[in-house]
Amino acid sequence: MRVFIDTNVVVDLLAHRAHFYEEAAQIFSLAAEGYLTAFVSPTTFSTTAYLMERAKKKNIAEVLRKFFTLVQIAPMDKGTIEQSIAVDCQFLDIEDAMQYYAACHAGCECIVTRNQMDFRPSSLPVYSPREFLEYCA
Repeated sequence: MRVFIDTNVVVDLLAHRAHFYEEAAQIFSLAAEGYLTAFVSPTTFSTTAYLMERAKKKNIAEVLRKFFTLVQIAPMDKGTIEQSIAVDCQFLDIEDAMQYYAACHAGCECIVTRNQMDFRPSSLPVYSPREFLEYCA
């Protein structure tokens, strides 16, 4: 199963965010064990690094290198951006639109995010981490 993981779930994992870490860790364990293929966008790395720097986390590059081995990178090119800024784009947030179209171009079957409302226009199923884990059970 090809699953797009939104940046907020990645930050939950890598920054060990209280109340959210455990579910994120379970999802990425499924990826490590080969039960799913986890996709993230290229911008996930820069956004995660920025947020971890603001939180004064250490060894950020090392953490991201290890994380990189768990995921595939969804393509984000000129076409993805064009779709994200198109007049008829239903997404309110350009970053969310970029994530969505990257997931579509990668052939992902669903999106996992803690901000499900941001993906209301999605034609892909959108799950919270808990819902996704229940779906996989």
